[in-house]
Amino acid sequence: MDSSQTRARYNNDVISNGGYLYTGKQVYSACIATKKQTDEINALIKQFFPEPISILDMGCGDGTYTNEIFRVLKPKNITGFDIAEEAIKAARKKFKRIRFEKGDAYTMSKKFRKNQFQLGVFRGVLHHMEYPQQAIQEVSKIINSVIILEPNGFNPILKLIEKFSPYHIAHGEKSYWPPDLDRWFGGAGYTVLAKKYFSIVPYFCPAWIAQILKSIEPYFENLPFVNRLYCGGILTLYQK
Repeated sequence: MDSSQTRARYNNDVISNGGYLYTGKQVYSACIATKKQTDEINALIKQFFPEPISILDMGCGDGTYTNEIFRVLKPKNITGFDIAEEAIKAARKKFKRIRFEKGDAYTMSKKFRKNQFQLGVFRGVLHHMEYPQQAIQEVSKIINSVIILEPNGFNPILKLIEKFSPYHIAHGEKSYWPPDLDRWFGGAGYTVLAKKYFSIVPYFCPAWIAQILKSIEPYFENLPFVNRLYCGGILTLYQK
């Protein structure tokens, strides 16, 4: 799915739902899964950046998760950045204390200055891109520390979901092999500072299944090798 298709799909989501489907409260499993992601991202930021810093949330969507970073961590400043104009409109309307900018990740170095931000966050963005390596090279021009959250490309169940789930198909969802991500960032001058495999609750499943999976989630997260195969998310901090 190219940039224009991605932008159109997510613009339509915002127009239809007032925001993205998984950022609202209407789908229980999505609430469980995304809260876990938010908690893990905030914990990682707090661990390695204990003092308030400046953050660029790249692919911020409707601003829901940008606001969670802002609300919990109280950064020095935070800017949300996204290609979908309707998402940016929704974000500006809902979260007036945060700056949101429309733009393309492939050309962000033309919009932001080098070292303007101490940390960049790519939350579930790269796997929507046709040219993720280009976006990684672009962010490397302006930010020295980058956190990514991506679907775990080691997970065989996730590969099946991507192949058969109508939502995943419609939104061009895919997962990358984690060593490929490390290699792409390495080629842009980054090294891995921290990595975690986590979460087994999918965005869209019956509530009772989500509850069962949530109860056994710590077991899978804490087992070496097993967590690489069965956890659905991978969180990595790259640093120059």
